[in-house]
Amino acid sequence: MPSGKKLVGNAVAGEVLTGKTFSNATGNDKVGTMPDRAAMTLIPGASDVAIPAGYHNGAGKVSKVAVDPSKVLSGTVIAGIAGTIPLRGNEEYAGWSRATLGPVPATEARSHMRIPLGAYLNDGANGSGYQAIFLDDPNFTAKNIVAGVSIFGLLGTRTPLTIPVRTGTIASVNDALNVSGLDFRPKMIIVACTAATTFWGLCIDSNAIGVHPYNNVNLVRDNNNYVSSKFSINSDGFSMASYAGISGLQFVYIAVG
Repeated sequence: MPSGKKLVGNAVAGEVLTGKTFSNATGNDKVGTMPDRAAMTLIPGASDVAIPAGYHNGAGKVSKVAVDPSKVLSGTVIAGIAGTIPLRGNEEYAGWSRATLGPVPATEARSHMRIPLGAYLNDGANGSGYQAIFLDDPNFTAKNIVAGVSIFGLLGTRTPLTIPVRTGTIASVNDALNVSGLDFRPKMIIVACTAATTFWGLCIDSNAIGVHPYNNVNLVRDNNNYVSSKFSINSDGFSMASYAGISGLQFVYIAVG
C-alpha cells in the first residue's frame, strides 16, 4: 500500500462471505466469516422456524404446505387456505344437532341415524365433553307405547287392549252343545264339528254390536245348507239349541270375549 494512504471501510468479517478477503479502516487482508447459505429450503413446522444468518442467493424457498380445505374448520386459515368444515352444535339451539334417519332401515331394537357432516367441538347440552343430537317423530309419544315399556328412555302409558280367547273341544249331548266355566262372557263363538261333516256355527253377541239383546247374530251350516239353530250366551259360556243328528259328535270351539 502506498505510504501515507489512509485505510477506509467499515465492513466486518461477519458481513463478508467466508473465504473472501477485505480491508477496512483497521487493516488489510481481513477474511470474511459470513456463511454462504446458497439456495436454502425451509420446512414449516408447528412452531416458528428461524432463518439462519448468512448469505442467501435468492433461489431459496419455504416449502409449500398442502392444505385440504375440507379438513380444516370453517373460519380457520392455514397457509392462506380457508377451511370449509362447518362448526356444528348450534343450528337450532345451543349444544344440539338434528339427526336424520339413515338409509339403512330400522331393525329389531335398533334405529339407524346419521348426523350432518361437520365439526362437533362445543360442549353439548348433556355435560362437558359431549355433543348432543336429536330426532323428531310425532308418533314417538308415551301414549303410543305400552304401559311399563321403556323405549329410548320414554316410559309408555298406553293400557294394552286385552281380548280373552278360549278354545276347547266338547261332545254334543242330546243334540245340543253346552259350554260353561269360562272366566268371561263371550262376544263371539265359533264351533265346528271334527267329524267328516261340514257342520259349523257362528254367533255374535247382540250386546257387542248394539242390537236388540234377544237378536244374536246366528249362522249355522250343515253340509251345504244353512239351517236354523239358536245360540244362547251367558256370563260364563254358551249353548247351541238342539239340532237333530249331532248327538255324540265332537266339536271344537273358539270363544272370544
